[in-house]
Amino acid sequence: MVYVEDPKFTVKKYTLSKGESRKLKKVYQTVKWKSSNPKVAKVDQKGKVTARKKGNAVIKAYVGKNTVSCKIHVEEPKLSSKTEYILKGKSVKLKVTGTKRKVKWSSSNKDVTIVKNGKIKTKNWEKQP
Repeated sequence: MVYVEDPKFTVKKYTLSKGESRKLKKVYQTVKWKSSNPKVAKVDQKGKVTARKKGNAVIKAYVGKNTVSCKIHVEEPKLSSKTEYILKGKSVKLKVTGTKRKVKWSSSNKDVTIVKNGKIKTKNWEKQP
């Protein structure tokens, strides 16, 4: 069996949040991976990139005589508050800074709070007998 590959990345730039990982591309040939800044984004020898801290790095894949690269931008999104005390039936608006990506909001307990576009609203519940 013969594999013919044209090593390249389909996307030339990724934005990751600190702690997030992404596998760049699986190829059948032997690949040597290298990060220009492992303190920002490290890459293992399987092409898995892990974002470590805010900044930029270039991930290079050396395949035979070819070299392909992908820019990695690491951001550190921050929530405007980690703890909020909200009275029943009231709401509070949270903001996320440090990212240009779309934020997905959710509640871990929809019986108690509803979250939409950063606005946390408590349900106006009453104790049941």
